Amino acid sequence: FGTMHVTDPRVTTLPPAAQKAFDAAGTVVIETTEVLDKQKMMAALLKEPDLMMFTDETTLSSLLSPENAAVVNKALDARGIPPATVAKMKPWL
Repeated sequence: FGTMHVTDPRVTTLPPAAQKAFDAAGTVVIETTEVLDKQKMMAALLKEPDLMMFTDETTLSSLLSPENAAVVNKALDARGIPPATVAKMKPWL
C-alpha cells in the first residue's frame, strides 16, 4: 500500500486499517539500496529470473481484463513495442 522512507513516528505509525492490512499480508516487500547499484541489481535478477519473468504459463494479458489488456497493448503499440515482447514480463517491469 505504499512505502516509507523515514523513521518519524508520525509517518511510521500506521492508521488502524492500514495496520490491519499489513498484519494480514502474506508478503511484505522491502526496498533496499542495492537497486541503486546496477551490477548488483542485474546479478540478483539474473540469479532469480522468476523475479522479473513468468516462468509458468502465466502471461501479462492473462492477469488483465480484455479491456485493460487492450489499453496496455495500445500503449505498447504507440511506443513501438510489440506486445509479444513483454508477454512474459511481470507487471512491475
